[in-house]
Amino acid sequence: MISRKRKTLFTFIAILLPFLILGLVEIILRIAGAYAPTPLFLEKGLNMQINTQVATRYLNPQEITIPTLYPETFRKEKPSNTFRVFCLGGSTTAGFPFDAQVPFPQQLRFLLTNAYPERQFEIINLGISAMNSFTVLDLLPEVLQQSPDLLIIYMGHNEFYGIYGGASAISIGRQGWWIRTYLHLNKFHLVQMLRSGLTGSKSNSAKPSAEKTLMEQVIGDRSVAYRSDQYNLTMNNFRENLSEILSLAKSTEVPVLLSNLVANEKDLAPFGSPPKITDDLRDKRQTAASLLKQEDFSGAYQLYADITSKDSTQANNWYRLGRLALKMQDSVAASKHFRLAKDYDLVRFRASEDANRIIAEAAETSAHLVDMSKRFREESRLGIPGDDLICDHLHPDPNGYYLMALTFFEEILKNDILPAIGNGFQPPPAPANITDLDWDMGLLKIHKLKHRWPFREKTVDYKDYRPRGNPYATKAAYDYIFKHQDWVKAQYQMARFYSSRKNHSMARRHYQAVNFFFPDKHDALMQIAKSYQADGDLASARASYKKALIAAPGHGRYLADLAMLCWQDKLASEAINYMENALNATFGLTSDEKNNLRFYLAGFYFNEGNTDKAREMLSQLLAAQPNHRGAKTLLSQINAQLQ
Repeated sequence: MISRKRKTLFTFIAILLPFLILGLVEIILRIAGAYAPTPLFLEKGLNMQINTQVATRYLNPQEITIPTLYPETFRKEKPSNTFRVFCLGGSTTAGFPFDAQVPFPQQLRFLLTNAYPERQFEIINLGISAMNSFTVLDLLPEVLQQSPDLLIIYMGHNEFYGIYGGASAISIGRQGWWIRTYLHLNKFHLVQMLRSGLTGSKSNSAKPSAEKTLMEQVIGDRSVAYRSDQYNLTMNNFRENLSEILSLAKSTEVPVLLSNLVANEKDLAPFGSPPKITDDLRDKRQTAASLLKQEDFSGAYQLYADITSKDSTQANNWYRLGRLALKMQDSVAASKHFRLAKDYDLVRFRASEDANRIIAEAAETSAHLVDMSKRFREESRLGIPGDDLICDHLHPDPNGYYLMALTFFEEILKNDILPAIGNGFQPPPAPANITDLDWDMGLLKIHKLKHRWPFREKTVDYKDYRPRGNPYATKAAYDYIFKHQDWVKAQYQMARFYSSRKNHSMARRHYQAVNFFFPDKHDALMQIAKSYQADGDLASARASYKKALIAAPGHGRYLADLAMLCWQDKLASEAINYMENALNATFGLTSDEKNNLRFYLAGFYFNEGNTDKAREMLSQLLAAQPNHRGAKTLLSQINAQLQ
């Protein structure tokens, strides 16, 4: 008969054995490098690069359009003079619907680089559309491993419809503790293997609908009532996630700028309002509408106020109160009504004021609160955010994104995250290096989106889009979005358009935009130099060529062009020096081009009275090209002078 101790031991082994087997499988998979979790960063030599497909960690590309990141790189080992910032959040952090240099992280880099020219700045944009606090919390440990000096967090609009949000179609449940556990388990190779098997078992023919926007694909529950159980659970999940995010950052002593949220309040009616209303309130609403037609704004206002006092859930009525308050020139009351319209909006694409209160509470002990909402109110017409800074329901336009960058910049200074500015730098009043093309790229991208659900639906075509500036910019933007998706190519297309019309300053703006986003793109600097030269600004042209040579040291063509510029500007010694270096360059010039440069250098020597050097250079040229007429003529002239 088996003793009680042995029974206990066998029971313990029976319970433990599956876990031991699973642990062994996990170890084997890790050693083999199989089914590794999708990393946030990829090693690229001495650099780390953002994994553009990191969203596949959460989404199946067979079922939904995958939002991607730009493959930014930064040094694996952070240089001592480098200040590294990671910006985390959703589509607003990413800069939607704009690209390249428009998003606030890029504009912030411009401000910091000009304020502190002695430092290097890495401002890394980790904004991903449709992501929320669950995914930011999941990515944060990998971010903290990269030695950040500062985290900037702007999130909260996606808590309902973002990945694993409280009303999202991409869901594994609604309880925050379970979602966080699931995301933690996803770090195991074994779980990735099981997930891969489940995903692979689905039909490969299933593809995300090209007709549906990402917004439409992620939404689950179209209506979530204000302060309902579902609403409260979502807000509580946000509070818990934010607490864990800030706790992680605090444990590594990384400062955090945590921003509250802005949205279009004044110029966007609620997406959803309860359809049911009592008969007496419906009668009052009809009477109010009649008074409104008669321009009896005060009477209509009183009736709508009475309706909302009896039924506060009617988001549309709050919005009508706001519009009426504006007509009566009471912007303070209007602002209050618009915020309540946003809060009671059943379709929760815009964060409520509860989200901003949660952000403020979380920042009290663990972060620096950035009052972005206050800043946008201060800069908006009538003190209410609307179409003047926001291009749709919640995404800023280029001016709005610059305002965000400026606000973060000022908070960095105010909180002594960086030392005081010593060079007298003053931020410019407008965003840097943003063109009509950049505006059209973004506005054209959302042209149809703003006429589809959840916006008021209307059949429009791209031909209905009204160009913001030069109509040719709209054509270039269309080509970019629907044909080649090459932002640099689109900027160069516009630059050539202006150059062909001798408008070199406008052409230069597009080359400068490319240089702004790609500081090491030396061909853009070369084109900037040529545009200055065409305008007769030789000093600026020389400065641009020198920057190009920093980006491409020893480039023969740039050295030769700089030499000719210096000669044109009567800087003979510099011209000779650059031309000599051009002839010694190992790339950028063909042998025929070098021979032609020898002729020019011989002329430089001759004009400066160095006939020996001139004859030597001409001899080299004639040895390679015995029939070079110019070289023969100049050599004869030198010989005659010596006789």
